[in-house]
Amino acid sequence: MAKRKDIRKFYYDHEPFYATIKGEGGTGWPIVCQKSQNYLIKWAQTEDFPKDSRVLEVGCGGGELALELAKRDIIVEACDLSDTAVQLAIAKDPSPNLTFFTGNAMTHRGFPNPPYDYIIANQFLQGIIGGDRVFFLKRMRENMTPAGIAIIATMLGVPPEYEEEFNPTTRVNSANTIFFATLEMFAHEVAVSNLRAIKHIKVDDYFRIFFLVRS
Repeated sequence: MAKRKDIRKFYYDHEPFYATIKGEGGTGWPIVCQKSQNYLIKWAQTEDFPKDSRVLEVGCGGGELALELAKRDIIVEACDLSDTAVQLAIAKDPSPNLTFFTGNAMTHRGFPNPPYDYIIANQFLQGIIGGDRVFFLKRMRENMTPAGIAIIATMLGVPPEYEEEFNPTTRVNSANTIFFATLEMFAHEVAVSNLRAIKHIKVDDYFRIFFLVRS
């Protein structure tokens, strides 16, 4: 339970990196997989959102996707564990229908207006280790409306650039920052979280996007 109360004690704390980004004049975290980011941006621009939809993005970083979503006539809330990331996002002058806030996606406590019609985790899940991944997926499910959709863009497998630091026993890298789940592992995590995939996009050999609903 301690992990879920303060993930900074167990996982990589992104705050120092965001502080460096801000100090160097940057505006957000470098996107790990630009293809998946581009897909989600296009999805945000073209999705037929029902009237008064509520959308939550967890791990929003500098807020690029949330800002795109807010151009639609929907309510958007976006959080990150890093105060500096949230400051960078707010500095982009969000519209009134978009709220950025500091929040712990592992507990899903303090979210302004649950339940949500859409919850988005973009390049976030691979940073959660072991059993906490299921804990996170279950929290997503609890905060979705009955017909809600969870959108997860994540890395699966071991990209060549990570092979040297990959531990085949724990499936965690040496810095305890990435969990290298397989597609089969992720499918099991989804099933035990009482979710099911209604859409699966293979972005490339190592990045995929899943649209999940309650099972």
